[in-house]
Formats: sequence, structure tokens, C-alpha cells
Amino acid sequence: MVACTYQPQHSNLPRRAFRIPQQERSGGRIAILTSCEDQARKWFMLHQSGEMTEIQRVDFDTWLHQSGTHKRAYDSVVKLWGELDWSETLNREALNAGGLPTQRARGRRPVLPIAGGLIAAAAALAAVLLNQSPASHQMPAPQPVLAETLFETAIGEIRTFELEDGSEVTLAGHSTLAVVQMEQERIVELRKGDGFFDVSKDPQKPFTVRSSQLSVTVLGTRFEINTKPDHEDVSVTEGSVRVAAANGGGTVQLSVGERAVVRRGQVETSTFDLTQSAKWRSGRLSFVNVPLKDLIAETNQYYPGGIYLGEKDVSGLIVSASFRTDQVETAISGIARSLGLSVMETDTGALVLIHAPDGK
Repeated sequence: MVACTYQPQHSNLPRRAFRIPQQERSGGRIAILTSCEDQARKWFMLHQSGEMTEIQRVDFDTWLHQSGTHKRAYDSVVKLWGELDWSETLNREALNAGGLPTQRARGRRPVLPIAGGLIAAAAALAAVLLNQSPASHQMPAPQPVLAETLFETAIGEIRTFELEDGSEVTLAGHSTLAVVQMEQERIVELRKGDGFFDVSKDPQKPFTVRSSQLSVTVLGTRFEINTKPDHEDVSVTEGSVRVAAANGGGTVQLSVGERAVVRRGQVETSTFDLTQSAKWRSGRLSFVNVPLKDLIAETNQYYPGGIYLGEKDVSGLIVSASFRTDQVETAISGIARSLGLSVMETDTGALVLIHAPDGK
């Protein structure tokens, strides 16, 4: 049994909804001590009862995200629930033993009863965990709760995060990654920006990265994903990956030195220079024959003031450039001159590219 320390954020959490068997005072502060399994069981029963308030949901999410131990304990209870045989007699006995709250939230309708109700069924789960032996009908197994964890970087920030499975993800500036750990597979979502993934090997649990336009599935490898306004690309630096367009438009297998670009459901592949992969990790941005709008979109991940195009007809101009993320203003000025453009700075610090007067 693993001991856990948990202190609810809200003092008005009903005692009957979350009973803790033991308390210990330390330094004048009462810390709630119990086993993770016991906490998981009580949260599960409250969740199944339909009595959970919004405040309790916040406390539950906080508890679930505190550690991988909490998530594993909760998933274990969910799994046991799916394997639970239960009877109405045992449900009544468990309820009479005071295993669950009987107070119903005001204004809430009772949960639809199934052979005595989910409250009784949840009580039967508590009985099983206490080594009793209910029997009879088999309850259908609910899906485990997906415990989502967010990793984010600010504009100009580059950070590396270690995931629970040992994988590492480096996020570029202004990027967001959502992590969901499940029993049979590992799933993350790159919701914004760019990421470099160093995935730990686990043949039993494929690792999948989803974004708005594609998904990448691997067992253990290193690769980069870049999200752009109108396309997304995947570049492999070690091992191999499977890339699929989000709408089922196509699937390709990539190996080292290969890149896939997904645009409007279509997948195109090419090769790339490995030395140019994810150079942003060292604070340098490199662009080779890319549209000006793409250069600006990525550079804006590192420039708080923002860079904008004041003229629509310049967005497709092709640019090649390389500069440090702390040299954005100087770099944009030089790029503008090379394209016959001028840079106007606003009072808020934004840079706006416009046609130079008289074409100069």
C-alpha cells in the first residue's frame, strides 16, 4: 500500500464525500494522510455516485495530476470496477456500513438506477476492495479517466520536459503540449508551436503525437514536428515513424533524414539535411527557401512584440535566412531590405513590413 499526502484546495469539500481514515499533525498544520488506493477508491465512488460538485471536480483533477502514482491508483480502481461481480444484497450491506455519502446535492435529480443505482454499485466496489466476495451479474467496464497534463512555453522560451515514461519533449517558443497516459498506449497532442521528441522505447506501448493536421506513431525514436498556419511537417532524426493525415488522406513511413509535409489532408515526402534539424533548440532559427509568411509565423514564437505583414502581396516572397532568437529585430530589418521592404515599428513594439517608399 502506497502512502499519499493530499490536502484539498477547498475547505468546503464535504467530509462525507471524501472520508480520510487518518490524520497527522506536523508543525501545526494538519496533513491528510492515507493510501493512494484508498483515496482513489473514494474519488471513484464519488464520481460514480453522480454527486460530485464543481468544487470537488477541481479537487479531483488536482489530486489526479499530482503524481503518476495517483493516476495508476485510480486506473487500477477503474479496472477492478470493470471486473466486478455484484449483487443487490451486498450493495445494501455496503451502504448500511456507511461506505458512501447519502446526502444528495440540492437541485440534482437522482442518477438513473441500475439494479439499485450506481451509488450502490460503487459501494459494492468498496466491499470487494475489503476482500468481500460479491457475485452475480457482470457490470460493463467504463473507460479509464484520461488524466491530461499540459506543458507550455511562453514567447521566446525553449524548455525540455520529461514525461512519466522517460521520454523527453523539447518545446519551442509559444508552444503547448497536452499529455495523456493510457494503459495500452501513450498519447500526446501538440496543440500549438513546435516540438522535438526523444521517445523512450516500449514495444508494448506505442507513442502517438497528434496535431491538428496529422498524427505520428512510434515505438521509440527522435523526431521533430512543426505546425504552420497552412501545413505541418515531421522530420525524423533517429529510427522510423508512421505519419498519417488527420482526415485519413494518406499514411507514410519515414526513416532517418526524411520529412513529411501534411497540407489539406495530402502528404508529401522529401529528404532534409540532418544538421539543420530543430536548430531552434540551440536558440537559432534557420529558413531555406520558405515563404515570408512562414518565416514570420515561426519568428513570432520568439518576439513578444509581434511581426506583421502590412501588405498582402508580400506573404509569398521566398526567403532564406539564419539568425539567433535574440537578434530578431536586426534580422527582420535585413530581410526586409533584401526584399525591397521597410520595417515600421508601432508604439506597442510590433514590427510591420510594408513596401519601401518608391520601391527603395
